[in-house]
Formats: sequence, structure tokens, C-alpha cells
Amino acid sequence: MARAFRIIFRWLLWLLLAWVVVRGVVSFLPQPAPVNAGPPAPVQVEATSDPARTFALLFAQEYLTWRSNDTADHAARIKPYLAGNVEEQAGWRGSSSARDQTALGAWVYADQRLSNTRRLITVAVRARGGTEGPMRVLYLAVPVSQTARGLAVDDLPAIAPGPVHADPTGALWGEQITTVPPEVGTLAEGFLRAYVNGSEAEMTYFMSPGVQIPSLRGTMAWSSLDDLKLYKDKDGTVAVVQGTIRDPISGASLRQTWALRLEQRERWYVKDLLQKGATNP
Repeated sequence: MARAFRIIFRWLLWLLLAWVVVRGVVSFLPQPAPVNAGPPAPVQVEATSDPARTFALLFAQEYLTWRSNDTADHAARIKPYLAGNVEEQAGWRGSSSARDQTALGAWVYADQRLSNTRRLITVAVRARGGTEGPMRVLYLAVPVSQTARGLAVDDLPAIAPGPVHADPTGALWGEQITTVPPEVGTLAEGFLRAYVNGSEAEMTYFMSPGVQIPSLRGTMAWSSLDDLKLYKDKDGTVAVVQGTIRDPISGASLRQTWALRLEQRERWYVKDLLQKGATNP
């Protein structure tokens, strides 16, 4: 029995020595080059519960991100989105003289239904050329089909035009009231100072009873009231106020416009703030 144990022990020792030798030899062999990870991953995508929109957003970011001479990386990243009839680069061509590009964010700009199973979803993509190149926004129209197995980009995408700049015509706020009562100026500045500085208890003095408007909670600091105009529209009185606020972190100053819906009881009150944003349910 003792002889059998010695034999087993000897074989285990030889196996251990052989494993050590093999590991040592492998460590001296040339190692494969690291895989090129490609450009940085996109950092911002619009939140959406629509699967087709999410699909188009993700595709657009991958499609508009490239290393100019790395066609294999680009093809691999967009392959999961393409229908079988679409060429592997979906029309993109790289070259050694071109500049790299990275998509940094994407949002749905337009959504057109072509049929019961096809949509043309135009995505606005913020992209940067190179590592420190200029920023620009590209609009990519992505044809998306709902197939039996899921979603697919069924044809080549196309760069589309963005929104057209145009100056507004006509009155923006209604008929202007030429004489502004001094108490309206006091109300507007007092309310906005409390709103910007985050003094919600102080805001209640300026607001109509029962009205709730969330403040900026101190993310900015009030600087000055610069201009005030009063208007009359079908719903009552609107004070359009321009003022300057300061970012306490960066030190930058921002001149802003707010529109306050006013009502007059025993005194003037703020009934609503058009720029109050979303409120919690």
C-alpha cells in the first residue's frame, strides 16, 4: 500500500513540474497585440420607452462614431442593427486621410410612419471630430422596420436637414401695457430673487394663495433685474422680466427672460411661472 502511495505521489510531482515548465515557456512567447477598443462609447442618449426610437438612437450613435481607418470596428458595431440586405458598413467609407469622429449624444428629432411596419426616425447626434475637434450636430434619418424577429435598419440611413432658423412674426405676449405700476416691479424682483436663491418660504408671500412653484434651490444666485414689460392677453396679465443670475460654481453670469402670469386682488400676486419646468406629481 505504501509503495502505491509513493508511485501516485511521484506522478503528481512530475505533473506539477511539467505544468510549471509549460507556464514558463508560454510567458516568453510573443503575446498577441491588444485589441483596438475603438472610439470612446457615446455618453448620452435620450430616455425613451419606445423600442424603435431607442433602436434608432443607438444605431445613429454607433454609425456616426468611427476611427477613420478602422473599417472592421465600425462594421462590427453597426452589424447588430442592420437587416441582411444592407451592406455591412451601411454606406460609410473610411480612409487614412479622414478624421476620427465620436458621437457624444443623441435625441429623436422627427418620427415619420411609412407603413404599419416601417418608420423613418430622424436622430439629432452631437458629434466631435478627433479628440479636440469642433462640435457639430448631425441629423440622421434612420429607416427602421419591425420584423417577425425584431427591429432592423432596412436600408441605408441618410443625413437630413435640421430645423430652419426663422424670426418670429407678430406679438409674442399680447398687447403691451405702456405704464408698469411700481408695485409690479417690486413683486417681480422679490419673487424672482427668492425663486433663484431657493427661498421657497419667501416665495409664498409673492404667490397667489394655493399656488405652488418649485424654486431653483440655490443652484444659481440672483444678481439683478434688468428689464420689465407688462402685457395683456386673453388670460390676463403677463410680466416679461429680464434679469441676470450668476452660477456660483463657474462664476459665469446669465441674462434670462421669465414670463410671470399675474393676478390682482388686494395686491398683485404671481399666479404662475411659464419657465417652471416639470413638477413632481
